[in-house]
Amino acid sequence: MTGKETGLAYRKLTDDEQERFALASERLRELPAEKGPDGRLGEFFLKEAAFLLEMDRLRISLLDGSWENASGEELEKRNRELYGELAEDRYAGCPGNPSHMGRLFGEKCGAMLSMLYAELRGAIVYAFENRPWDLLILMELLLQVYCLFRDSEDRTAAEDELRDILYWYISDYSREITEERTEELLDPSKSFIRDRIMTADLSDLRYLYIFGEYVTDSEKKTAAWLNSLPEDEIEQLARIWTEGYRLGFLAQKKDISIKKTVEIRARLGFERIVRCAVRQFSEMGLETIIYRSASHAAVRRQHLRVGWYGAVPNRQYEYDHRNDAAIWLDERFVTRRLQDIQGAYEHCREQ
Repeated sequence: MTGKETGLAYRKLTDDEQERFALASERLRELPAEKGPDGRLGEFFLKEAAFLLEMDRLRISLLDGSWENASGEELEKRNRELYGELAEDRYAGCPGNPSHMGRLFGEKCGAMLSMLYAELRGAIVYAFENRPWDLLILMELLLQVYCLFRDSEDRTAAEDELRDILYWYISDYSREITEERTEELLDPSKSFIRDRIMTADLSDLRYLYIFGEYVTDSEKKTAAWLNSLPEDEIEQLARIWTEGYRLGFLAQKKDISIKKTVEIRARLGFERIVRCAVRQFSEMGLETIIYRSASHAAVRRQHLRVGWYGAVPNRQYEYDHRNDAAIWLDERFVTRRLQDIQGAYEHCREQ
């Protein structure tokens, strides 16, 4: 379907971070053998530890090509396994459901643990884009919360400290995450999605599974229908809006020649049209940027998906987590966030 290497524009681990990654992975593997929190809380940590380890194995399988060489039926099965827990018929008992977690652990603690679960789900994207640093900070976050509940004898005090852990996780990594996200918005070399679209065999619908997004019959039928159209018709469909973009500059008497990049926002399944649009914009002298809807809580915009994305597994889940930022948002964080945004744009001044 495509080449084996993915996400090569993202940051590599330093020697120190490689050591941290190895230690965090080993600690996660050790959790089932040690005495941790009892009952449902212990089950939650073991399940999430297994999930992160599985995402790292997935990352490696993507690099060696074993994922993409699987059959369409196997890829669909794996995709359902990645997102099945969020399905409407399973959501009532899903850790991503704040109401469910509130019933188990109390409203305050349940909301924070559910937010933690939602943050860990970003590991799917980081596996597909070969982003080990992003996986690393999730592993260390889960271990820190696990140790808090394992060692604490006072649940109320633990809940207060849990809020601090989540706050400092967001705050401490805000600069790196914001800088990384800003580069995705402005730097064509960071366009993982565009690069995959331009190199994939779009006639083979297995390509839908190479991005790590949720795939339903809607995306498959859309892609199949577009594949049934002749190339000149696809070109015309793309040119309706690429040419409309160019003419908009003429109508407003603006010089399009000073622009270097253009951003495309689209949904999974429309890749044939998007590929044509990328080529047509290139003929205008414009490089294309296609960024995925944000995963990190530090840069998400409530439940809104901005950018490129696949099917939504459960809109109720997305809505339930629209205000997760209330857990850590305060005046100090807002000040820090504004500084990080300014620094990120200074870093990307040339773009």
